[in-house]
Amino acid sequence: MEIAAQVAFLVAVTGVSYAAGSRLDLFERFLAWSRVHERLQADETVVAMAGACMGMLVLMLRRWTGSVRQARDLEHTSSMLARARDGLHHVIAASPVVIFMLRGRDTHVGPVWFSDNLYTMFGYRPEEVVSRDWWLQRVHPDDRALALSASHRAGRGVSTRYEFRFAGASGEYRWVQGELRSAIGSDGVAEVVGSWTDITARKSVEEALRRSQQDYQGLFMHASDAILLLDPADETVVAANPRAAALYGIPLDRLVGTSLRTLSTDLQAGNDRLRRTLGGEQPYQFETVQTRADGSQVFLEVTAAVTEYGGRPVVLSINRDVTERKRAEQARAEIEDRYRMLADGTHDVVSLHDRAGRFLYVSPSMSRATGFDPEALVGRSAMTVVHPEDREAILHAGRRAAAEGSAQVEWRLAGPEGAPARWFSSQVSMVPGPGGRVHRIVCSSRDVSERRKAEMAIRFQAGLLEVVGQAVIATDARGSVLFWNRFAEQLYGWKAEEALGRSPWSLAPSTASKSGNVHSWAVVMEGGSWAGEMEIRRRDGSVFPAMVTLTPLRDPSGAVMGAVSVSSDLSPQKRMEQQLRQAQKMEAVGRLAGGVAHDFNNMLTAIRGNAQLMMGDLPRGSALLADLEEIDRAAGRAADLTRQLLAFSRNQVLQPRRLDLNASVRGVAPMLRRIIGEDVVFTTVLDPALETVMADPAQVEQIILNLAVNARDAMPDGGEMRIETRNLLPGAAPPPGQVPGNATVMLVVSDTGCGMDADTMERIFEPFFTTKAAGIGTGLGLSTVYGIVTQSGGHVSVDSTPGRGTTFTIYLPRVEGEAEPWLDAEAEAAPGGSETVLVVEDEETVGAVVCKVLTRSGYRVLHAQRPSQALELFATLAEPVHLVITDVVMPEMSGPELAERLRAIRPEMPVLFTSGYTEFAGASAEVFSSGLDFLPKPFAPETLMRRVRQVLDGETGPAAQAA
Repeated sequence: MEIAAQVAFLVAVTGVSYAAGSRLDLFERFLAWSRVHERLQADETVVAMAGACMGMLVLMLRRWTGSVRQARDLEHTSSMLARARDGLHHVIAASPVVIFMLRGRDTHVGPVWFSDNLYTMFGYRPEEVVSRDWWLQRVHPDDRALALSASHRAGRGVSTRYEFRFAGASGEYRWVQGELRSAIGSDGVAEVVGSWTDITARKSVEEALRRSQQDYQGLFMHASDAILLLDPADETVVAANPRAAALYGIPLDRLVGTSLRTLSTDLQAGNDRLRRTLGGEQPYQFETVQTRADGSQVFLEVTAAVTEYGGRPVVLSINRDVTERKRAEQARAEIEDRYRMLADGTHDVVSLHDRAGRFLYVSPSMSRATGFDPEALVGRSAMTVVHPEDREAILHAGRRAAAEGSAQVEWRLAGPEGAPARWFSSQVSMVPGPGGRVHRIVCSSRDVSERRKAEMAIRFQAGLLEVVGQAVIATDARGSVLFWNRFAEQLYGWKAEEALGRSPWSLAPSTASKSGNVHSWAVVMEGGSWAGEMEIRRRDGSVFPAMVTLTPLRDPSGAVMGAVSVSSDLSPQKRMEQQLRQAQKMEAVGRLAGGVAHDFNNMLTAIRGNAQLMMGDLPRGSALLADLEEIDRAAGRAADLTRQLLAFSRNQVLQPRRLDLNASVRGVAPMLRRIIGEDVVFTTVLDPALETVMADPAQVEQIILNLAVNARDAMPDGGEMRIETRNLLPGAAPPPGQVPGNATVMLVVSDTGCGMDADTMERIFEPFFTTKAAGIGTGLGLSTVYGIVTQSGGHVSVDSTPGRGTTFTIYLPRVEGEAEPWLDAEAEAAPGGSETVLVVEDEETVGAVVCKVLTRSGYRVLHAQRPSQALELFATLAEPVHLVITDVVMPEMSGPELAERLRAIRPEMPVLFTSGYTEFAGASAEVFSSGLDFLPKPFAPETLMRRVRQVLDGETGPAAQAA
């Protein structure tokens, strides 16, 4: 450094002007450094070091003063200045502060020089100080304006002291106290010497003190007791918490400055207590009575002690309102023992916790309320006094309080297993710290065990009413709703909160006359009961039948105070009654149809048999053949009609076997496409995993055909028809009449046709009912479907909406095993025979035809019109009978009964049963359960001969099954 610069630096550091060649007043120079020393002493952390630096600096100045007096020229002065500079550098390096210099009019830009302590204190390297404003970029953004303002003032000759945050090389901010000393040199240029002192440690102490004060302030403000600080001289309130203002009914700003003596009911006693408190009885507890602002008296439990506040002694008074307890004590004392006091009160428990939930403070009421020693709880987790099952609820309340400021939670006190639960209700409040984070937690808890017991009893009773599958409504004597259970909400469509306080007749009006409603209400109000059916309108306007019972609601004295209505929806019962009536009607119609079909089958058997026999007797080209063929075709159509009647009445003869519905749909699909026409889009959706069913393959095809024809007729302008198969999904509701859990296979036929209304759907399965024009259809298609499905152990349902199409769903029970193959019998000529055949047929025309057909085929035929005649004939015959052909339904006894008696004589004799009706005496069940041979009426001669030959040859019946 040049000599002039060194001199200028020294001058700047000392704050004393200097001009080359002039004599310096070293005493002034010493005074200037004394002032620097005073500034350094302002921070207690550097007093010792600054003193040592000043001592060394004074010695160096004295030596330099003597040397300057001896100097005769500038060269000698420069040499002395260099030695002073070196000594000064050692002093600065040893001090715990950063010293810097600013010069010129732009002092605010930044120092022209820093002492090396800048690098050791903040971790920077000299090469990082690249510009004069470098320091300003390291000042915390919130403190830059302050630092710049201080620099400006120093540039104007105003010394200043300030505090700011400065970032070290690591990026961490440290608190720094800056001090600037300004002087104007002889050349009129501002020269500023500054110092930075690290005061981070002091700031930490101040922050800890502030937090401690905040903790106690939070406890003070949130305490459930009234807390006051009083002037010992006249008991004037110096400070108070909000609870104190609420207790006395005086706004907080007015309460401060008010003397409690003006509220006391006994000044002498108050003075005595104050003297005892000041006399050293700390803390001093007593009870007193004081007056509120409204003139009412309040009983207080006071805990008083002397403390210091604002540098002066004050009385700390913690006042608890025990008015309710006192009144309860007084009332109980009048009844039991007027000198006995309640041992326990209903005091809230106030506790202070850290962020981890550990107790920092517990009010003495903790011991009274829970039995836990408050002092023993300090430092322990709050969870140690909470029942294990409620700890998660406490944690959740803490999270809510952290987010919202406060939260309410109820919990049980941890206690011995089997001991009655002690319930507490706690208000959890958060005390924020720096940055808004939770610093402390304040809890105010109250024992609510008795209230919980009462609530549980009420909930239990209300719960009983909620689970009742009936609408329960309670009203007062004026008819206003007091209680409306959940089932009433579902039944009437009104929520409980909407119904309370309103009249039930306005919410769920009856379609009965107003006088009827008034009569039933009057009966109940007079103490009687009323029950009956009525139509009630729901909120949505729909009406349903209900059974309503009204009973009086009485108070403890027995007086009628209201009514209780219990209502149940009769709609399911009414539907079942309607279904029963429909089933009975269908059953009656079915019996009639079956009886008619039975007689027709006998007549048709005779007609077709005789016609075909005559056709066989006539030569080719006979004019009578055409007439006989027309008779045979008409009889065939009549036979089809009787089969449909029997199908509806569930009395046709089925030949069920294990069947794959998918195969049946595929087999009939080509024919369906021809029947429904090209303007109907036909699709199938078949479940590849479909289960097997037990059904007659021919009848299943008849079901599909009838439903397809019905769908086609519903779509005169074309549309879509779809056939689906699928298994009833697990857990799905079973169809009506099915047992839940039974596996079911579904056949669904749907169309996009005109649909049906409700009235039509009620009659669609009735025989001869049709919506088609006269001459179109017989009205037996859907009744046939109904009969086949029902006789097969299944169920059929229909879903339809006018204009939106119809869906028929067939439910058939699933069976185990693989599907059996099924082929129609080949139409081939049946061979005759020479065996002896006994024909038992009560219908003379049928018996005659059967005997004629068998006789022409070479058999020896015996005919009996009654079972008794057959038994007599069988017993007297000398020759063996090879086959018995008997009707199933006959007078005297059924065909199976006759066969049993005949087999008692000849067990191995085969029997062929015939019938056109199998309802009576469970005959069909007997026949098919035993696996016997059966031939349904009406039958053609060729069919009869083929079947007789099969039975005689052992190709059917039990013998064939055994083989």
